[in-house]
Amino acid sequence: MRRLILLLLLNFVIAIDLFAISYPSWFLYPKKYPKYITGFSYQGNPPSMDAEVMYCVFKHCDVDGYLESYSDGQFNFLSNAKYYYVYPTEEIERISGKLNKIDRFVLSVRSGDYVELFSLEKDEVFVSTLTEEDSIPRPSWLNKNTWQDGEYYYGVSMTTSIGNPSDCWKNSEEQAVFSILTSLSMKFYSLNFSTSNNQHEKEEFKQYTRTELKFAVSSIQTLERYPDLQKNLFYTLVRIPKRSVRPLSFDPESK
Repeated sequence: MRRLILLLLLNFVIAIDLFAISYPSWFLYPKKYPKYITGFSYQGNPPSMDAEVMYCVFKHCDVDGYLESYSDGQFNFLSNAKYYYVYPTEEIERISGKLNKIDRFVLSVRSGDYVELFSLEKDEVFVSTLTEEDSIPRPSWLNKNTWQDGEYYYGVSMTTSIGNPSDCWKNSEEQAVFSILTSLSMKFYSLNFSTSNNQHEKEEFKQYTRTELKFAVSSIQTLERYPDLQKNLFYTLVRIPKRSVRPLSFDPESK
């Protein structure tokens, strides 16, 4: 009997996850709510912790990292990517415990993932509309990568729902920032090499590329998010003011 009840509860939770999700406007279009901070339940930590860190990172940080990829002439394959955000410790100490939760949105009942909206102001009246996933307009930027206008750099990233929704949305947001800085990097290495395919008796040419980046960045802003739940894809659009991106010197001994 106990096993039957557990199975029924599990099926109920799965069924809830399969229903159409209604997304709050602050999650889909954060550009309309610039004074608020979003935080995800991430790696076992509460959304408030993520919100505090991302508030500091997006306000001002140094970004250090690299991207490695291979190409066979037709396709590019991401091999390895690592990047780090360094932000002032006094900034996180200043904001710690001072964010006030305004709203919460459950990303998945099954995984227990959720995202919360925070404000630095107390007792704030907040109203947000809801949009069902089937009614969300397909953005014009969906198939873009990076571009710029006279004032801003823009970056788009897409991740698949291999992990939990919070992990996917976090990775999508961070990779969108990383894609902008990678496109601006001035330090990269490229190596062409060939491999023999004994089975088909032909030589294949490949290219290895490593791009390194090191920037001081401020005023990062997440503009929009778009969930394509039919294909299990998570898209994020971010922008950074051109005046807020400054290259830093590389360590001459770094490789």
